[in-house]
Amino acid sequence: MQPAPPQVAQSLQHPNYQMLYQQYLNLFLQQGYDARTAQTFAAQYAQQALIQPMVPGQFVAAGHQVLVAPPTKKSGLRIGNVALFVGLFLFIGVPFIMGFVYVWMSASLDSLTVEEFRVESSTAFGTFTACSDSFVLDYGEVLYCEFDLSRDSNIEITVTLAEGEVKGVNLITMTALNFQDYQDGRSYVYVDDLSATNTTSAFLEGRLESNTYFVVVENPI
Repeated sequence: MQPAPPQVAQSLQHPNYQMLYQQYLNLFLQQGYDARTAQTFAAQYAQQALIQPMVPGQFVAAGHQVLVAPPTKKSGLRIGNVALFVGLFLFIGVPFIMGFVYVWMSASLDSLTVEEFRVESSTAFGTFTACSDSFVLDYGEVLYCEFDLSRDSNIEITVTLAEGEVKGVNLITMTALNFQDYQDGRSYVYVDDLSATNTTSAFLEGRLESNTYFVVVENPI
């Protein structure tokens, strides 16, 4: 190892050098520098404090402490910080986003928009419209059309859901007695030709005997 330059060697032997070096070393370590970098800066600053006059504003003595404006550390994200941010995003951000998407999708799937619901009866005197409406059905909700037939008649049922609906409705046509069983949760009989399950668009035709009937539009659970 080559001997240090005379000026540096003289500063290393100065009685205040070790005190200054230790103060600077502690300061740089507190600032987050690694040991080797902190030692290098501490040696340089301690030497400059003994060899060169202090630059105004750069060093300020306060009792036995020496406060220094250290070199600015390079900004940027360390790998550890990046890993921390990624971890927080996976732990907090992803569940939050997934929860929001789930709520949004659930809301959109739970409600169904029926753009057209029509029940008509063809008679010798023309077409009789029993029901004609558009509406929104919430999850598990039911809407029905009630009508009376005084004689055997041909029935036409039309239902059309809004464009983009992926879930369909159930159409159930039954007599008044069976509708009561349906409401009470008991077994019931329905008219097969005038009923459909999970449909987004349907046109049904059939013939019914004289009686009181219900056509149920159901947003199934």
